Amino acid sequence: MILRRRVLVVELCAVPVVGCSVFPSPSAPQMYRLSPESSAAGDPQHRRILRRQLVIDIPTVSESLDTDRIALIRGRTKFDYYANSLWTDRVPVLVQTLLVEAFENDGSIARVGRNAQELTPEYLLETEVRRFEAVYGDADQPPTAVIALDLVLVKMPDHRMLARTLLVERSLASSNSVESVVEAFDVAIGKLLPQCVAWATSLIHRTG
Repeated sequence: MILRRRVLVVELCAVPVVGCSVFPSPSAPQMYRLSPESSAAGDPQHRRILRRQLVIDIPTVSESLDTDRIALIRGRTKFDYYANSLWTDRVPVLVQTLLVEAFENDGSIARVGRNAQELTPEYLLETEVRRFEAVYGDADQPPTAVIALDLVLVKMPDHRMLARTLLVERSLASSNSVESVVEAFDVAIGKLLPQCVAWATSLIHRTG
């Protein structure tokens, strides 16, 4: 009789596990995209278009940024991510897409692509994402979105480095929320992309 009771208890406890989970299902993460305002140049008829082909290589990043999670820094040393919040893609792919779109919107370079399979590059833009995080100085204050891109322009096909520069932009979030932080990232990258385009196109003008 004692043995039968133990078996019955086990069977009854197993029923909820089979029928439905006793643990609450995790909420789906909120996804965020960056869509900075286009800073396309004026009338292309009055602008010199470079008949050149530029490939924008996928950026290199540290392991901590090679993710679709939105990074944050508290104090001098604590690195973390926002819970249940994701970019629409991994940071290097996200930055590459935004760079390609920025050069296409500018229109100064005839052909822009993501890799050498799309076209035969005359120039290659290599990028390292040094920073792509929200930085908290004070726990009670909104953070600042910080983006830093290390750019190298390479002349092809001999892979000769023409120049290198580090561009950094910051934007303070309006409030201490993920939505405001994403808007701050949008502002920062919106300021940074035209600088990337201007730097690369001016070099190609001088060397091409």
